[in-house]
Amino acid sequence: MEGSTLGGKVISKIVYETLGYTPENGIAFFNGYGTQTGPKWKAFQEALTRFALTPAQEEAIVTTATRTFQKLEVWFNT
Repeated sequence: MEGSTLGGKVISKIVYETLGYTPENGIAFFNGYGTQTGPKWKAFQEALTRFALTPAQEEAIVTTATRTFQKLEVWFNT
């Protein structure tokens, strides 16, 4: 989910260039963390690296992420 902030920045840029909307006027949701999106993404990646010290920990992170997306899918479809 954190990675979606990167996609939001792309969407934000396209919407600005196409329709002229800005984060202050209609696209705040897509703008993510604004200028901090890149640094926060890097910090998130570094945190994952710190917490996934063993194959078992890495597997737990991936399994939990997968389950999160599965639950979101169910929630969105209800």
